[in-house]
Amino acid sequence: MLAVFDRRPLWKSPALAAAVLGLVALLAGFQQPLMKLFKPAEIRLAILPLQAPADLQEMGSGVLQDATERFRRLRRGSATLVVIPPSETLSNGVKDPQAAAKVLHATHALQLKLHREEGQVVAEESVVELANQRTVRTFLARYSEVTYGDIPAAVTAAARSSLRLQGVDVDTISPGATTAYDQGLYFLNRDNYSFDAAIPLFQEAARLDPHSPLPSARLAEALIQKFRATNDPRWIQQADQALAAAMALNPDSVPVLMASGRLEGTKGRPEKALPYFSRIQELEPHNVDAHLRMAAAYNSQDMLEAAMESYRKAISLDPNYYKTYEEFGLFFYAHGQYAQAAEQFRNAIARAPGFYDAYTDLGAALSEMTQDEEAERVLKTSLNIKETARALNSLGAIKAYQAKDVEAVQFYKRSLSINPTNFICLMNVADSSRRIGEQTNARDFYREGMKSALDRLNEDPRSGFTRAYVAYFAARLGEPTRAASEIQQALQLSPTDKTVLRRAVLTYEALGKRDEALRIVARVPVQVLRELNRHPDLAGLRSDSRFTDLVAKSHEGG
Repeated sequence: MLAVFDRRPLWKSPALAAAVLGLVALLAGFQQPLMKLFKPAEIRLAILPLQAPADLQEMGSGVLQDATERFRRLRRGSATLVVIPPSETLSNGVKDPQAAAKVLHATHALQLKLHREEGQVVAEESVVELANQRTVRTFLARYSEVTYGDIPAAVTAAARSSLRLQGVDVDTISPGATTAYDQGLYFLNRDNYSFDAAIPLFQEAARLDPHSPLPSARLAEALIQKFRATNDPRWIQQADQALAAAMALNPDSVPVLMASGRLEGTKGRPEKALPYFSRIQELEPHNVDAHLRMAAAYNSQDMLEAAMESYRKAISLDPNYYKTYEEFGLFFYAHGQYAQAAEQFRNAIARAPGFYDAYTDLGAALSEMTQDEEAERVLKTSLNIKETARALNSLGAIKAYQAKDVEAVQFYKRSLSINPTNFICLMNVADSSRRIGEQTNARDFYREGMKSALDRLNEDPRSGFTRAYVAYFAARLGEPTRAASEIQQALQLSPTDKTVLRRAVLTYEALGKRDEALRIVARVPVQVLRELNRHPDLAGLRSDSRFTDLVAKSHEGG
Protein backbone atom coordinates (compact mmCIF):
# COMPACT_ATOMS: atom_id res chain seq x y z
CA MET A 1 0.00 0.00 0.00
CA LEU A 2 2.84 2.41 0.81
CA ALA A 3 4.40 1.76 -2.59
CA VAL A 4 1.10 2.44 -4.33
CA PHE A 5 0.53 5.72 -2.53
CA ASP A 6 4.17 6.73 -3.20
CA ARG A 7 4.18 9.27 -0.44
CA ARG A 8 5.12 9.64 3.22
CA PRO A 9 3.99 6.49 5.06
CA LEU A 10 0.91 7.08 7.12
CA TRP A 11 2.64 5.87 10.23
CA LYS A 12 5.08 8.81 9.92
CA SER A 13 2.30 11.38 9.68
CA PRO A 14 2.55 13.91 12.57
CA ALA A 15 -1.22 14.21 12.70
CA LEU A 16 -1.66 10.47 12.94
CA ALA A 17 1.07 10.19 15.56
CA ALA A 18 -0.65 12.82 17.69
CA ALA A 19 -3.98 11.06 17.32
CA VAL A 20 -2.47 7.71 18.32
CA LEU A 21 -0.77 9.22 21.37
CA GLY A 22 -4.04 10.82 22.41
CA LEU A 23 -5.89 7.55 22.00
CA VAL A 24 -3.28 5.67 24.01
CA ALA A 25 -3.52 8.23 26.82
CA LEU A 26 -7.31 8.00 26.77
CA LEU A 27 -7.36 4.19 26.86
CA ALA A 28 -4.79 4.05 29.65
CA GLY A 29 -7.36 5.30 32.11
CA PHE A 30 -9.84 2.62 31.00
CA GLN A 31 -7.38 -0.26 30.77
CA GLN A 32 -8.47 -2.17 33.83
CA PRO A 33 -12.24 -1.79 33.24
CA LEU A 34 -11.82 -2.79 29.59
CA MET A 35 -9.70 -5.81 30.48
CA LYS A 36 -12.31 -6.97 32.94
CA LEU A 37 -15.06 -6.42 30.39
CA PHE A 38 -13.47 -8.38 27.54
CA LYS A 39 -11.37 -10.98 29.36
CA PRO A 40 -12.81 -14.46 28.79
CA ALA A 41 -13.92 -16.41 31.82
CA GLU A 42 -11.15 -18.52 33.29
CA ILE A 43 -11.42 -22.28 33.52
CA ARG A 44 -9.95 -23.91 36.60
CA LEU A 45 -10.16 -27.64 36.04
CA ALA A 46 -9.58 -29.82 39.08
CA ILE A 47 -8.47 -33.39 38.33
CA LEU A 48 -9.96 -35.38 41.20
CA PRO A 49 -8.14 -38.40 42.65
CA LEU A 50 -8.60 -41.67 40.80
CA GLN A 51 -11.32 -44.07 41.89
CA ALA A 52 -10.17 -47.59 41.08
CA PRO A 53 -9.33 -50.93 42.69
CA ALA A 54 -5.77 -51.51 43.92
CA ASP A 55 -4.64 -53.41 40.81
CA LEU A 56 -5.59 -50.46 38.58
CA GLN A 57 -4.28 -47.63 40.77
CA GLU A 58 -0.86 -47.46 39.16
CA MET A 59 -2.15 -47.49 35.60
CA GLY A 60 -5.00 -45.09 36.37
CA SER A 61 -2.75 -42.58 38.16
CA GLY A 62 -0.47 -42.60 35.14
CA VAL A 63 -3.47 -41.95 32.90
CA LEU A 64 -4.41 -38.87 34.96
CA GLN A 65 -0.86 -37.51 34.90
CA ASP A 66 -0.72 -37.99 31.12
CA ALA A 67 -4.12 -36.33 30.71
CA THR A 68 -3.03 -33.41 32.92
CA GLU A 69 -0.11 -32.68 30.59
CA ARG A 70 -2.41 -32.89 27.57
CA PHE A 71 -4.89 -30.46 29.16
CA ARG A 72 -2.13 -27.92 29.74
CA ARG A 73 -1.53 -27.76 26.00
CA LEU A 74 -5.17 -26.86 25.30
CA ARG A 75 -6.89 -23.48 25.24
CA ARG A 76 -10.33 -21.93 25.02
CA GLY A 77 -9.90 -18.93 22.77
CA SER A 78 -7.75 -16.57 24.84
CA ALA A 79 -9.24 -17.73 28.13
CA THR A 80 -6.91 -18.92 30.84
CA LEU A 81 -7.03 -22.66 31.44
CA VAL A 82 -5.63 -23.66 34.81
CA VAL A 83 -5.28 -27.37 35.45
CA ILE A 84 -5.14 -28.46 39.09
CA PRO A 85 -3.38 -31.87 39.01
CA PRO A 86 -4.51 -34.88 41.03
CA SER A 87 -1.49 -34.56 43.33
CA GLU A 88 -2.68 -31.11 44.41
CA THR A 89 -6.31 -32.13 44.86
CA LEU A 90 -5.17 -35.11 46.92
CA SER A 91 -2.79 -33.05 49.10
CA ASN A 92 -5.65 -30.63 49.84
CA GLY A 93 -7.97 -33.43 50.83
CA VAL A 94 -10.26 -32.77 47.86
CA LYS A 95 -12.08 -35.95 46.85
CA ASP A 96 -15.34 -34.73 45.30
CA PRO A 97 -16.68 -31.87 43.15
CA GLN A 98 -18.16 -29.96 46.08
CA ALA A 99 -14.77 -29.81 47.82
CA ALA A 100 -13.04 -28.82 44.56
CA ALA A 101 -15.26 -25.74 44.37
CA LYS A 102 -15.00 -24.86 48.06
CA VAL A 103 -11.30 -25.53 48.73
CA LEU A 104 -9.63 -24.99 45.35
CA HIS A 105 -12.11 -22.49 43.84
CA ALA A 106 -12.22 -24.64 40.70
CA THR A 107 -14.84 -23.99 38.04
CA HIS A 108 -14.92 -27.58 36.78
CA ALA A 109 -13.91 -30.99 38.08
CA LEU A 110 -12.94 -34.18 36.28
CA GLN A 111 -13.51 -37.55 37.93
CA LEU A 112 -12.09 -40.77 36.46
CA LYS A 113 -13.20 -44.21 37.61
CA LEU A 114 -11.71 -47.51 36.44
CA HIS A 115 -12.86 -51.07 37.00
CA ARG A 116 -12.49 -54.45 35.38
CA GLU A 117 -15.34 -56.18 33.61
CA GLU A 118 -15.25 -59.34 31.47
CA GLY A 119 -11.51 -59.14 30.95
CA GLN A 120 -11.57 -55.46 29.95
CA VAL A 121 -10.91 -52.19 31.73
CA VAL A 122 -13.95 -49.90 31.85
CA ALA A 123 -13.18 -46.19 32.09
CA GLU A 124 -15.87 -43.77 33.24
CA GLU A 125 -15.15 -40.05 33.16
CA SER A 126 -17.42 -37.27 34.44
CA VAL A 127 -16.93 -33.53 33.92
CA VAL A 128 -18.85 -31.42 36.44
CA GLU A 129 -19.58 -27.69 36.19
CA LEU A 130 -19.12 -26.63 39.79
CA ALA A 131 -21.19 -23.43 39.80
CA ASN A 132 -24.36 -25.51 39.76
CA GLN A 133 -22.91 -29.00 40.32
CA ARG A 134 -24.16 -30.06 36.89
CA THR A 135 -22.57 -33.01 35.12
CA VAL A 136 -21.68 -31.67 31.68
CA ARG A 137 -20.82 -35.05 30.24
CA THR A 138 -20.22 -38.66 31.20
CA PHE A 139 -17.85 -40.66 29.01
CA LEU A 140 -17.87 -44.46 29.25
CA ALA A 141 -15.62 -46.78 27.24
CA ARG A 142 -14.06 -50.25 27.36
CA TYR A 143 -10.43 -51.11 26.68
CA SER A 144 -8.54 -54.33 26.06
CA GLU A 145 -4.84 -54.86 26.79
CA VAL A 146 -4.13 -53.79 23.22
CA THR A 147 -5.81 -50.38 23.69
CA TYR A 148 -4.88 -49.48 27.31
CA GLY A 149 -2.49 -46.89 25.93
CA ASP A 150 -5.35 -45.04 24.24
CA ILE A 151 -7.12 -44.14 27.50
CA PRO A 152 -5.29 -40.82 28.22
CA ALA A 153 -6.01 -39.39 24.77
CA ALA A 154 -9.66 -40.45 24.97
CA VAL A 155 -10.12 -38.99 28.46
CA THR A 156 -8.60 -35.70 27.31
CA ALA A 157 -10.69 -35.59 24.14
CA ALA A 158 -13.94 -36.21 26.01
CA ALA A 159 -13.25 -33.40 28.50
CA ARG A 160 -12.01 -31.12 25.73
CA SER A 161 -15.33 -31.50 23.96
CA SER A 162 -17.30 -30.93 27.18
CA LEU A 163 -15.44 -27.69 27.95
CA ARG A 164 -15.44 -26.51 24.33
CA LEU A 165 -11.64 -26.27 24.42
CA GLN A 166 -9.73 -25.60 21.24
CA GLY A 167 -6.98 -27.77 19.93
CA VAL A 168 -7.80 -30.99 18.18
CA ASP A 169 -5.82 -34.18 17.55
CA VAL A 170 -5.25 -35.03 13.92
CA ASP A 171 -6.40 -38.61 13.60
CA THR A 172 -3.91 -40.88 11.91
CA ILE A 173 -3.87 -44.46 10.76
CA SER A 174 -0.90 -46.78 10.46
CA PRO A 175 0.62 -47.34 7.00
CA GLY A 176 -0.31 -51.02 7.15
CA ALA A 177 -4.00 -50.22 7.57
CA THR A 178 -4.14 -47.29 5.14
CA THR A 179 -4.80 -49.26 1.95
CA ALA A 180 -7.88 -51.04 3.32
CA TYR A 181 -9.12 -47.82 4.96
CA ASP A 182 -8.73 -45.74 1.80
CA GLN A 183 -10.52 -48.35 -0.31
CA GLY A 184 -13.35 -48.37 2.23
CA LEU A 185 -13.61 -44.59 2.02
CA TYR A 186 -13.96 -44.84 -1.75
CA PHE A 187 -16.93 -47.20 -1.51
CA LEU A 188 -18.49 -45.29 1.41
CA ASN A 189 -18.54 -42.04 -0.55
CA ARG A 190 -19.15 -43.41 -4.05
CA ASP A 191 -22.90 -43.72 -3.51
CA ASN A 192 -25.43 -44.86 -0.90
CA TYR A 193 -25.38 -48.51 -1.96
CA SER A 194 -21.74 -49.69 -1.85
CA PHE A 195 -21.78 -50.37 1.89
CA ASP A 196 -21.27 -54.13 1.43
CA ALA A 197 -17.94 -53.39 -0.23
CA ALA A 198 -16.95 -50.76 2.36
CA ILE A 199 -17.82 -52.70 5.55
CA PRO A 200 -15.23 -55.53 5.33
CA LEU A 201 -12.52 -53.04 4.33
CA PHE A 202 -13.12 -50.90 7.43
CA GLN A 203 -13.24 -54.03 9.59
CA GLU A 204 -9.86 -55.08 8.21
CA ALA A 205 -8.40 -51.59 8.75
CA ALA A 206 -9.63 -51.62 12.36
CA ARG A 207 -7.95 -55.01 12.88
CA LEU A 208 -4.67 -53.76 11.41
CA ASP A 209 -4.69 -50.54 13.46
CA PRO A 210 -6.67 -50.95 16.70
CA HIS A 211 -5.46 -47.54 17.96
CA SER A 212 -7.01 -45.36 15.26
CA PRO A 213 -10.66 -44.24 15.63
CA LEU A 214 -10.99 -43.71 11.89
CA PRO A 215 -11.86 -47.24 10.66
CA SER A 216 -14.48 -47.83 13.37
CA ALA A 217 -16.09 -44.40 12.82
CA ARG A 218 -16.35 -45.00 9.07
CA LEU A 219 -17.58 -48.55 9.68
CA ALA A 220 -20.43 -47.09 11.74
CA GLU A 221 -21.36 -44.81 8.83
CA ALA A 222 -21.34 -47.70 6.36
CA LEU A 223 -23.60 -49.72 8.67
CA ILE A 224 -25.95 -46.74 8.96
CA GLN A 225 -26.10 -46.65 5.15
CA LYS A 226 -26.96 -50.35 5.10
CA PHE A 227 -29.69 -49.89 7.67
CA ARG A 228 -31.26 -47.04 5.68
CA ALA A 229 -31.26 -49.19 2.56
CA THR A 230 -32.63 -52.34 4.21
CA ASN A 231 -34.48 -51.24 7.40
CA ASP A 232 -32.86 -54.23 9.13
CA PRO A 233 -32.27 -53.32 12.81
CA ARG A 234 -29.20 -55.59 12.98
CA TRP A 235 -27.14 -52.96 11.21
CA ILE A 236 -28.05 -50.25 13.71
CA GLN A 237 -26.93 -52.53 16.54
CA GLN A 238 -23.62 -53.16 14.78
CA ALA A 239 -23.24 -49.42 14.11
CA ASP A 240 -23.65 -48.82 17.86
CA GLN A 241 -20.82 -51.27 18.56
CA ALA A 242 -18.52 -49.76 15.93
CA LEU A 243 -19.15 -46.26 17.20
CA ALA A 244 -18.47 -47.30 20.81
CA ALA A 245 -15.08 -48.63 19.68
CA ALA A 246 -14.30 -45.37 17.88
CA MET A 247 -15.39 -43.18 20.80
CA ALA A 248 -13.19 -45.16 23.18
CA LEU A 249 -10.21 -43.98 21.13
CA ASN A 250 -11.15 -40.34 20.48
CA PRO A 251 -14.65 -39.03 21.27
CA ASP A 252 -13.71 -35.54 20.01
CA SER A 253 -12.56 -36.71 16.58
CA VAL A 254 -14.45 -35.10 13.70
CA PRO A 255 -15.23 -38.44 11.97
CA VAL A 256 -16.39 -39.87 15.32
CA LEU A 257 -18.57 -36.83 15.99
CA MET A 258 -20.03 -37.09 12.48
CA ALA A 259 -20.88 -40.77 12.89
CA SER A 260 -22.38 -40.06 16.34
CA GLY A 261 -24.66 -37.35 14.96
CA ARG A 262 -25.74 -39.46 12.01
CA LEU A 263 -26.54 -42.40 14.27
CA GLU A 264 -28.65 -40.22 16.56
CA GLY A 265 -30.48 -38.79 13.55
CA THR A 266 -31.11 -42.26 12.16
CA LYS A 267 -32.56 -43.30 15.51
CA GLY A 268 -34.99 -40.37 15.35
CA ARG A 269 -33.23 -38.21 17.94
CA PRO A 270 -32.29 -35.07 15.99
CA GLU A 271 -32.06 -32.96 19.14
CA LYS A 272 -29.25 -35.24 20.32
CA ALA A 273 -27.57 -35.13 16.92
CA LEU A 274 -27.26 -31.32 16.81
CA PRO A 275 -24.59 -30.97 19.54
CA TYR A 276 -22.28 -33.32 17.63
CA PHE A 277 -22.58 -31.30 14.43
CA SER A 278 -22.22 -28.05 16.35
CA ARG A 279 -18.97 -29.33 17.86
CA ILE A 280 -17.67 -30.19 14.37
CA GLN A 281 -18.37 -26.61 13.30
CA GLU A 282 -16.33 -25.35 16.25
CA LEU A 283 -13.43 -27.57 15.23
CA GLU A 284 -13.81 -27.19 11.46
CA PRO A 285 -15.92 -24.13 10.56
CA HIS A 286 -15.77 -24.95 6.85
CA ASN A 287 -16.96 -28.55 7.13
CA VAL A 288 -19.74 -28.80 4.52
CA ASP A 289 -21.07 -32.14 5.73
CA ALA A 290 -21.60 -30.76 9.23
CA HIS A 291 -23.86 -28.04 7.82
CA LEU A 292 -25.77 -30.62 5.76
CA ARG A 293 -26.30 -32.85 8.76
CA MET A 294 -27.39 -29.90 10.90
CA ALA A 295 -29.89 -28.96 8.19
CA ALA A 296 -31.34 -32.47 8.25
CA ALA A 297 -31.59 -32.39 12.05
CA TYR A 298 -33.34 -29.01 11.96
CA ASN A 299 -35.73 -30.29 9.31
CA SER A 300 -36.59 -33.31 11.46
CA GLN A 301 -37.65 -30.92 14.20
CA ASP A 302 -39.70 -28.72 11.85
CA MET A 303 -37.18 -25.86 12.23
CA LEU A 304 -37.50 -25.09 8.54
CA GLU A 305 -35.87 -21.65 8.40
CA ALA A 306 -32.83 -22.91 10.29
CA ALA A 307 -32.65 -25.92 7.96
CA MET A 308 -32.72 -23.75 4.83
CA GLU A 309 -30.04 -21.47 6.24
CA SER A 310 -27.79 -24.48 6.90
CA TYR A 311 -28.32 -25.81 3.37
CA ARG A 312 -27.47 -22.43 1.88
CA LYS A 313 -24.38 -22.17 4.05
CA ALA A 314 -23.23 -25.59 2.88
CA ILE A 315 -23.68 -24.57 -0.76
CA SER A 316 -21.79 -21.30 -0.23
CA LEU A 317 -18.86 -23.18 1.31
CA ASP A 318 -18.49 -25.47 -1.73
CA PRO A 319 -20.65 -24.42 -4.71
CA ASN A 320 -19.35 -27.33 -6.81
CA TYR A 321 -20.27 -30.12 -4.40
CA TYR A 322 -23.19 -31.99 -5.96
CA LYS A 323 -24.38 -33.57 -2.70
CA THR A 324 -25.43 -30.25 -1.16
CA TYR A 325 -27.83 -29.59 -4.04
CA GLU A 326 -29.28 -33.10 -3.90
CA GLU A 327 -30.01 -32.85 -0.17
CA PHE A 328 -31.47 -29.36 -0.53
CA GLY A 329 -33.70 -30.75 -3.27
CA LEU A 330 -34.85 -33.58 -1.03
CA PHE A 331 -35.75 -30.97 1.59
CA PHE A 332 -37.98 -29.13 -0.91
CA TYR A 333 -39.46 -32.41 -2.14
CA ALA A 334 -40.43 -33.45 1.38
CA HIS A 335 -42.37 -30.20 1.76
CA GLY A 336 -44.19 -30.46 -1.55
CA GLN A 337 -42.18 -27.75 -3.32
CA TYR A 338 -41.47 -29.85 -6.39
CA ALA A 339 -40.33 -27.11 -8.79
CA GLN A 340 -37.68 -25.95 -6.31
CA ALA A 341 -36.71 -29.57 -5.70
CA ALA A 342 -36.30 -30.23 -9.42
CA GLU A 343 -34.08 -27.15 -9.76
CA GLN A 344 -31.74 -28.42 -7.04
CA PHE A 345 -31.64 -31.94 -8.52
CA ARG A 346 -30.67 -30.46 -11.89
CA ASN A 347 -27.92 -28.51 -10.14
CA ALA A 348 -26.63 -31.79 -8.69
CA ILE A 349 -26.70 -33.50 -12.11
CA ALA A 350 -24.83 -30.59 -13.72
CA ARG A 351 -22.00 -31.08 -11.22
CA ALA A 352 -22.05 -34.90 -11.21
CA PRO A 353 -23.55 -36.29 -14.45
CA GLY A 354 -22.87 -39.87 -13.33
CA PHE A 355 -24.70 -39.54 -9.98
CA TYR A 356 -27.71 -41.77 -10.63
CA ASP A 357 -29.55 -40.90 -7.40
CA ALA A 358 -29.97 -37.32 -8.61
CA TYR A 359 -31.72 -38.57 -11.78
CA THR A 360 -33.99 -40.74 -9.63
CA ASP A 361 -34.80 -37.76 -7.40
CA LEU A 362 -35.47 -35.54 -10.42
CA GLY A 363 -37.72 -38.18 -11.95
CA ALA A 364 -39.79 -38.35 -8.77
CA ALA A 365 -40.15 -34.56 -8.65
CA LEU A 366 -41.17 -34.39 -12.32
CA SER A 367 -43.73 -37.12 -11.76
CA GLU A 368 -45.25 -35.12 -8.91
CA MET A 369 -45.46 -32.18 -11.32
CA THR A 370 -47.35 -34.45 -13.79
CA GLN A 371 -44.48 -34.26 -16.29
CA ASP A 372 -44.58 -38.02 -16.78
CA GLU A 373 -42.85 -38.23 -20.15
CA GLU A 374 -39.75 -36.38 -18.98
CA ALA A 375 -39.87 -38.21 -15.65
CA GLU A 376 -39.72 -41.59 -17.41
CA ARG A 377 -36.80 -40.45 -19.55
CA VAL A 378 -34.86 -39.24 -16.52
CA LEU A 379 -35.56 -42.42 -14.54
CA LYS A 380 -34.41 -44.60 -17.42
CA THR A 381 -31.20 -42.57 -17.51
CA SER A 382 -30.74 -43.40 -13.85
CA LEU A 383 -31.34 -47.11 -14.50
CA ASN A 384 -28.87 -47.11 -17.40
CA ILE A 385 -26.19 -45.92 -14.96
CA LYS A 386 -27.23 -48.37 -12.21
CA GLU A 387 -30.41 -50.32 -11.58
CA THR A 388 -31.72 -49.32 -8.16
CA ALA A 389 -34.82 -50.16 -6.17
CA ARG A 390 -35.76 -46.46 -5.89
CA ALA A 391 -35.73 -45.80 -9.63
CA LEU A 392 -37.76 -48.95 -10.36
CA ASN A 393 -40.30 -48.02 -7.69
CA SER A 394 -40.64 -44.52 -9.16
CA LEU A 395 -41.24 -45.93 -12.64
CA GLY A 396 -43.89 -48.21 -11.19
CA ALA A 397 -45.58 -45.22 -9.56
CA ILE A 398 -45.73 -43.39 -12.88
CA LYS A 399 -47.38 -46.41 -14.53
CA ALA A 400 -49.87 -46.63 -11.65
CA TYR A 401 -50.86 -42.99 -12.13
CA GLN A 402 -51.37 -43.75 -15.82
CA ALA A 403 -53.81 -46.54 -14.80
CA LYS A 404 -51.30 -49.15 -16.02
CA ASP A 405 -51.23 -51.19 -12.83
CA VAL A 406 -50.20 -54.45 -14.51
CA GLU A 407 -46.99 -52.78 -15.76
CA ALA A 408 -46.60 -51.04 -12.41
CA VAL A 409 -46.63 -54.37 -10.54
CA GLN A 410 -43.75 -55.64 -12.70
CA PHE A 411 -41.60 -52.60 -11.86
CA TYR A 412 -42.46 -52.88 -8.18
CA LYS A 413 -41.51 -56.55 -8.08
CA ARG A 414 -38.17 -55.80 -9.72
CA SER A 415 -37.63 -53.14 -7.09
CA LEU A 416 -38.46 -55.59 -4.28
CA SER A 417 -36.00 -58.13 -5.71
CA ILE A 418 -33.29 -55.59 -4.85
CA ASN A 419 -34.76 -54.37 -1.55
CA PRO A 420 -37.46 -56.77 -0.31
CA THR A 421 -38.19 -54.88 2.95
CA ASN A 422 -38.97 -51.43 1.50
CA PHE A 423 -42.40 -50.73 2.99
CA ILE A 424 -43.15 -47.94 0.49
CA CYS A 425 -42.69 -50.28 -2.47
CA LEU A 426 -44.62 -53.01 -0.64
CA MET A 427 -47.49 -50.57 -0.20
CA ASN A 428 -47.34 -49.58 -3.87
CA VAL A 429 -47.39 -53.15 -5.17
CA ALA A 430 -50.24 -53.96 -2.76
CA ASP A 431 -52.26 -50.99 -4.03
CA SER A 432 -51.72 -51.90 -7.69
CA SER A 433 -52.48 -55.57 -7.01
CA ARG A 434 -55.71 -54.57 -5.28
CA ARG A 435 -56.77 -52.36 -8.20
CA ILE A 436 -56.29 -55.18 -10.73
CA GLY A 437 -58.32 -57.59 -8.59
CA GLU A 438 -55.49 -59.64 -7.05
CA GLN A 439 -56.88 -59.28 -3.54
CA THR A 440 -54.98 -62.17 -1.94
CA ASN A 441 -51.65 -60.90 -3.23
CA ALA A 442 -52.57 -57.39 -2.17
CA ARG A 443 -53.32 -58.47 1.39
CA ASP A 444 -50.04 -60.40 1.61
CA PHE A 445 -48.11 -57.37 0.44
CA TYR A 446 -49.94 -55.13 2.91
CA ARG A 447 -49.01 -57.50 5.74
CA GLU A 448 -45.36 -57.57 4.68
CA GLY A 449 -45.36 -53.80 4.41
CA MET A 450 -46.88 -53.40 7.86
CA LYS A 451 -44.21 -55.65 9.39
CA SER A 452 -41.41 -53.75 7.68
CA ALA A 453 -42.84 -50.36 8.66
CA LEU A 454 -43.24 -51.46 12.28
CA ASP A 455 -39.65 -52.70 12.37
CA ARG A 456 -38.54 -49.27 11.17
CA LEU A 457 -40.86 -47.52 13.62
CA ASN A 458 -39.35 -49.47 16.51
CA GLU A 459 -35.98 -47.97 15.60
CA ASP A 460 -37.39 -44.46 15.21
CA PRO A 461 -40.71 -44.11 17.08
CA ARG A 462 -40.79 -40.34 16.50
CA SER A 463 -40.91 -40.63 12.73
CA GLY A 464 -44.20 -39.19 11.57
CA PHE A 465 -43.30 -40.35 8.05
CA THR A 466 -43.09 -44.03 9.01
CA ARG A 467 -46.08 -43.85 11.33
CA ALA A 468 -48.22 -42.48 8.49
CA TYR A 469 -47.51 -45.63 6.49
CA VAL A 470 -48.33 -47.82 9.50
CA ALA A 471 -51.68 -46.01 9.65
CA TYR A 472 -52.37 -46.65 5.98
CA PHE A 473 -51.45 -50.35 6.25
CA ALA A 474 -53.77 -50.66 9.25
CA ALA A 475 -56.61 -49.10 7.26
CA ARG A 476 -56.11 -51.53 4.38
CA LEU A 477 -55.83 -54.51 6.74
CA GLY A 478 -59.15 -53.74 8.42
CA GLU A 479 -57.88 -52.12 11.64
CA PRO A 480 -59.76 -48.80 11.64
CA THR A 481 -59.17 -47.85 15.28
CA ARG A 482 -55.44 -48.33 15.01
CA ALA A 483 -55.32 -46.56 11.65
CA ALA A 484 -57.07 -43.47 13.04
CA SER A 485 -54.81 -43.37 16.09
CA GLU A 486 -51.59 -43.82 14.11
CA ILE A 487 -52.41 -41.13 11.54
CA GLN A 488 -53.28 -38.62 14.26
CA GLN A 489 -49.90 -39.25 15.88
CA ALA A 490 -48.14 -38.95 12.51
CA LEU A 491 -49.76 -35.56 11.89
CA GLN A 492 -48.69 -34.35 15.33
CA LEU A 493 -45.11 -35.51 14.78
CA SER A 494 -44.73 -34.16 11.21
CA PRO A 495 -47.44 -31.57 10.57
CA THR A 496 -45.80 -30.10 7.44
CA ASP A 497 -44.38 -33.22 5.77
CA LYS A 498 -46.10 -33.54 2.42
CA THR A 499 -45.93 -37.35 2.44
CA VAL A 500 -47.59 -37.49 5.86
CA LEU A 501 -50.33 -35.12 4.69
CA ARG A 502 -50.93 -37.12 1.53
CA ARG A 503 -50.93 -40.42 3.41
CA ALA A 504 -53.42 -38.93 5.91
CA VAL A 505 -55.85 -38.11 3.10
CA LEU A 506 -55.52 -41.63 1.69
CA THR A 507 -55.91 -43.23 5.11
CA TYR A 508 -59.05 -41.29 6.00
CA GLU A 509 -60.52 -41.96 2.56
CA ALA A 510 -59.79 -45.70 2.96
CA LEU A 511 -61.53 -45.56 6.34
CA GLY A 512 -64.56 -43.85 4.80
CA LYS A 513 -63.94 -40.65 6.78
CA ARG A 514 -64.44 -38.14 3.98
CA ASP A 515 -64.83 -35.13 6.26
CA GLU A 516 -61.49 -35.86 7.93
CA ALA A 517 -59.84 -36.34 4.53
CA LEU A 518 -61.16 -32.98 3.32
CA ARG A 519 -59.97 -31.30 6.49
CA ILE A 520 -56.43 -32.38 5.60
CA VAL A 521 -56.88 -31.50 1.93
CA ALA A 522 -57.69 -27.92 2.94
CA ARG A 523 -54.22 -27.46 4.45
CA VAL A 524 -51.94 -29.18 1.92
CA PRO A 525 -49.63 -27.21 -0.42
CA VAL A 526 -50.91 -26.57 -3.93
CA GLN A 527 -48.54 -29.11 -5.49
CA VAL A 528 -49.76 -31.84 -3.13
CA LEU A 529 -53.36 -30.93 -3.89
CA ARG A 530 -52.68 -31.37 -7.59
CA GLU A 531 -51.09 -34.75 -6.94
CA LEU A 532 -54.12 -35.85 -4.93
CA ASN A 533 -56.28 -34.70 -7.81
CA ARG A 534 -54.90 -37.50 -9.99
CA HIS A 535 -54.26 -40.26 -7.45
CA PRO A 536 -55.79 -43.54 -8.70
CA ASP A 537 -57.40 -44.30 -5.31
CA LEU A 538 -59.11 -40.93 -4.88
CA ALA A 539 -61.70 -40.96 -7.66
CA GLY A 540 -64.51 -40.81 -5.10
CA LEU A 541 -62.93 -37.86 -3.31
CA ARG A 542 -62.46 -36.01 -6.60
CA SER A 543 -66.16 -36.25 -7.31
CA ASP A 544 -66.97 -34.45 -4.05
CA SER A 545 -67.91 -30.81 -4.71
CA ARG A 546 -65.95 -29.68 -1.66
CA PHE A 547 -62.79 -31.14 -3.17
CA THR A 548 -63.42 -29.57 -6.58
CA ASP A 549 -63.97 -26.21 -4.87
CA LEU A 550 -60.57 -26.49 -3.17
CA VAL A 551 -58.90 -27.37 -6.49
CA ALA A 552 -60.61 -24.42 -8.18
CA LYS A 553 -59.40 -22.07 -5.45
CA SER A 554 -55.86 -23.37 -5.85
CA HIS A 555 -55.96 -22.53 -9.57
CA GLU A 556 -57.13 -19.05 -8.67
CA GLY A 557 -54.32 -18.68 -6.16
CA GLY A 558 -56.76 -18.87 -3.22
